[in-house]
Amino acid sequence: ANDRHTDAFMVLTAWATCGETSPFHSGMSAQPQYATTARIAGDLHQRREYFMGGVVGTDMCFDKSLSLFHSSGSPEHTQMRQMWDEVTMKTMHVEDFATDFADMDPSNSSWLTQASRTAKDMVGRDLPSQEEIANFVLPLILGRIWDKTPTKEEAQAMVQYKTWGALCIMGGLIDNTPLRWKILSIRKSLLEFARDSPGAKKMAVALEKPEYSAVKSLYEAQPRPMMDTALQNLMDASMFAGVVGTTDMTTKCVEYQYEFPSHVGMFRKSPTLYLWEMMRLQSAVMAGTSITREPYVVKSYLEEVRVPAGTPLAYLNAVGNRDPKVFPEPEKFDMDRPNWGQNLAWNGELHFVVERNYTGAPRHCPGHDLSVKVAEHVCRYLTRSLAPA
Repeated sequence: ANDRHTDAFMVLTAWATCGETSPFHSGMSAQPQYATTARIAGDLHQRREYFMGGVVGTDMCFDKSLSLFHSSGSPEHTQMRQMWDEVTMKTMHVEDFATDFADMDPSNSSWLTQASRTAKDMVGRDLPSQEEIANFVLPLILGRIWDKTPTKEEAQAMVQYKTWGALCIMGGLIDNTPLRWKILSIRKSLLEFARDSPGAKKMAVALEKPEYSAVKSLYEAQPRPMMDTALQNLMDASMFAGVVGTTDMTTKCVEYQYEFPSHVGMFRKSPTLYLWEMMRLQSAVMAGTSITREPYVVKSYLEEVRVPAGTPLAYLNAVGNRDPKVFPEPEKFDMDRPNWGQNLAWNGELHFVVERNYTGAPRHCPGHDLSVKVAEHVCRYLTRSLAPA
């Protein structure tokens, strides 16, 4: 089921390996424990290269210049994150959304009606699919990041990323397949949407500032126009982590309330705490991929394994969030946990993420605030007919 993929991941990592370091695609996975995961996620000098999920990346999904592939503490990574914060990320969540989706741009009304055909008067298990939920999520996310609401036609072209772009987590494994042209086509439509947006104008101004000179130089060194690279990078991050991740969170929020009636009241009591705990249990992002800075030796299954420098090393956020040493009764849904701030679902300890603390969580999700706000807004709408248990 869509809301149980963390359990499957646990079977293939922590349980299957008995908590040992083990092979993971073209590299290794770190020990599936909270302490190890938190240490790597919070490493101020975490090394990165062009890898996704332990597999070499592919240009059909991401440019190598994207901050995701630059090491923590590097001028490129630091300046790109700071520039995105200035242009949009730091304040995009502040204003509230319309109370009803019917109040949104009238040009999108027929599209929203179509997208919510199974969500308006749902009965029993007749739940909307992730693709249908993405139709609610996408305009809210992109509208805030780019300060531009997509038209019906634009949204229909871009929302396909939820289905196809999500496969980019597989990196080069899906290169040289028919998916290549489909994903490239969707990314082209995303770039065209961004080009004439107010957000693009803010980006152009920011890139001329001396404090972002390393990013400008990086973008100028790419084969296509500098602004196209800048806009594509922010759009790729907005879609892969923003739209796909938020759709995942929203889908689970809806499904849990239909499956467990007691969750209706829990969600309405404190939507933010509810979503945080749900992501601890069922993270949208299972793991990150760092690169070892120096050779080291690990014990795996009672044998010593020599790991050379430059080896992809997966750190398992989803597994760390189930560590019973940190989260007592880790399988239990408990939104009143006093240590909610240790949640690693947003690629760093949550208390640092909420503070936008780049020292404590240098690679944290910069869209956390907006993502939670969108998930709450859409989930509330899609579960409005449910009665608390």
